[in-house]
Amino acid sequence: MNPNKEPTLSELLQAAGSGSRDAFRQVYARTSAPIFQRLIAEIDDRDVCAELLKDVYVKVWELCHLYHSGAGDPVFWVSMIARDTALMRLQETPSLRRTNPARPLPRMAKDRPIKSEGEQDPAEELIQQKVNLCLAELSPISCELMSMSYREGKGYSEIAAATDGSEEEIRNELARTIDRINDRLADSGIRVNNESGRKD
Repeated sequence: MNPNKEPTLSELLQAAGSGSRDAFRQVYARTSAPIFQRLIAEIDDRDVCAELLKDVYVKVWELCHLYHSGAGDPVFWVSMIARDTALMRLQETPSLRRTNPARPLPRMAKDRPIKSEGEQDPAEELIQQKVNLCLAELSPISCELMSMSYREGKGYSEIAAATDGSEEEIRNELARTIDRINDRLADSGIRVNNESGRKD
C-alpha cells in the first residue's frame, strides 16, 4: 500500500489477509453498513442480523487470506459471505422471518443428498472425488456461485439478483473459478464446461 494515499478496500482486505488487524478494522468500518443491509435483505429481524454481522466478520477475518485483487469487488466478496451466513441461519432456525418469503430458500451443501458408494461406478466416483477436492480448495463465495449456476441451474441474471452483484461480476467470477478447477484437473482428462446450458 502507498502510505501517501488512502488505501483501496481491495488493498485493505489483502493486508488483513496478511494479518493486519488495523487493515481489518478499516475493512469493517467501510463495509459493515452495506453488509448489515445485505443481512436485512434476507432476514426480517434486526437483532438477529446484528448478531450475524459479528459472525460474518469473524468469517471474513478467517477467509480474507483467500482474497486477491482479481477476486472482484471487495464489498461483493464480503456480501457473499453475509448471504451464506444468513441462509445458513434461516435453515437452522425455520421460525425466523424471511424478508422475502416468496423467494425459495436454496439448498445448501450440507443438505444435498450424497450418493452411497454402491450407487456410483468406480470411474464416476473417482471423477467426483477429484472434482470435490477442487471445490474444497475454493472460497465459500466461489462454491456458492458454482452451486447456484451448476446445481440449481440459475442464469447470470438470476444469480446477480440473488446476490446483489452485477451480471458482469458473476460471469467473471464463474469464469475464473472454472479456469482454476480445470487447471487442477488438467492431468486427469476431465474438463468443466464454461457454459452449463444457461440461457444467459
